[in-house]
Amino acid sequence: MTRLRIAVLAALIVGLCAPIAASPVSASAATAKSAGDCSLNIQNPHYSDGAGGVISKGTWKCAVVPTDIHFSGGLNLWLCIDGKPEKSEYYLAIDPNCSIQGQYMTNFKITKANKPYVKYVPPGKGTGAQGYGWWIACAVWYSKHDGTKGKTVTSFSNVWYGGT
Repeated sequence: MTRLRIAVLAALIVGLCAPIAASPVSASAATAKSAGDCSLNIQNPHYSDGAGGVISKGTWKCAVVPTDIHFSGGLNLWLCIDGKPEKSEYYLAIDPNCSIQGQYMTNFKITKANKPYVKYVPPGKGTGAQGYGWWIACAVWYSKHDGTKGKTVTSFSNVWYGGT
């Protein structure tokens, strides 16, 4: 792969899934906090009979409302077919065997304090992603309350091996 191609790929993917510092990770999902007292829990990718493919979901909660959730990189579902991906934008950008299989990019408003707001990736009903390999979900987002923008947060799920 040429240096130019690597640079172009890296530039295109900036913001889609940047590396994160240590964050709490459970067996089922990863959780990250944003300024504005909002949190996101990303469910690990998994096969869903109802969706007919692989899905993940992000669940946001905010203590302070109303709060707008903005995507600077989206909620993304990645498939890597050549090996377990690292949780970094560099890896996903340069590996030609990793690709986004679903993306949610619509900003939304949270109006009820501490109520879960769920977004699926891929979005829609019966739209599970197809393929077999190593799956990872990530989100790049920030919250905005009373005109104050919170810090941009990058969150990852754990990696799941499987598929359709």
